[in-house]
Amino acid sequence: MNSTENKESVLVKALAEHLFGKLSPGQQYVVDSTIKYKGNNCQEKINNKCKCGCDTEICYGATGIGHADVWHGFVDIMMTFSDQKPESTASVYLALNDDGPSRNKKMKISDGNEEDDDNILCDCVLESYLNKVQDKATAETVVFALAYQITNPSSTGFIPHIIISPNEFYIVMYEPVHDVLLWSSEFPLISQSDCKLQGVSIIALWMVLHYKLFCNGVDELFDDVGEIKADFSNQLDVENLDIYKKKLEIGVQSFGATPHINLVHSLREVDFVFPKLKLRK
Repeated sequence: MNSTENKESVLVKALAEHLFGKLSPGQQYVVDSTIKYKGNNCQEKINNKCKCGCDTEICYGATGIGHADVWHGFVDIMMTFSDQKPESTASVYLALNDDGPSRNKKMKISDGNEEDDDNILCDCVLESYLNKVQDKATAETVVFALAYQITNPSSTGFIPHIIISPNEFYIVMYEPVHDVLLWSSEFPLISQSDCKLQGVSIIALWMVLHYKLFCNGVDELFDDVGEIKADFSNQLDVENLDIYKKKLEIGVQSFGATPHINLVHSLREVDFVFPKLKLRK
């Protein structure tokens, strides 16, 4: 591309318009308006059009979540319903496995032989990915879900956040009523055999974005909810917890100059991969 625009912002716009905008319940989205100014050397006037060649006008808006006195930030994409009400969020990365092999590649084991990741999954693969994005993704997931709960007090289901790159995506979901945080396995976005969208993954993504049709929370599914709690409430003092429970906002334009406060430094020990859950018979 002959563009000074940041490659990640170009990817954000393409995924918003051609993937999330097509799959979300209201077929609508909002892209973080601040990405228009990222990576621009001031020699080019950044317009509102998708850079894939379709020239579609991108819907920009305020995607700030949180509160200035605690954790706050701007998610890349918000998926909205027909009433412009945000229902889920997504963060976009150019790559998710730069520091290690991905699940669909070969890797060397101690005796020098190569085996598929499907058979042997080295801990370094998972740690490589989690170390790069887990803090930001966890904060975005938890804060958005808590803010959503404030405006939708009757909601009892998991609220999803999608972490996506051109090759794969992950789903993080938080259920604030029972304090349960879950991280999915990797979903391949593109089939390596024919370079087309992976059909099963697209269906899974559609189901997640339409979570209200499929998910009612955890109380009817699991016997021992306590074993999979994120223990978020116990990580905070009473004053900050009150902010998280009552004062978080969605769609904030600016948070001012208040320092960004780390939310998830103490949640590093959470098992982000789906634990072995005991289903109610």
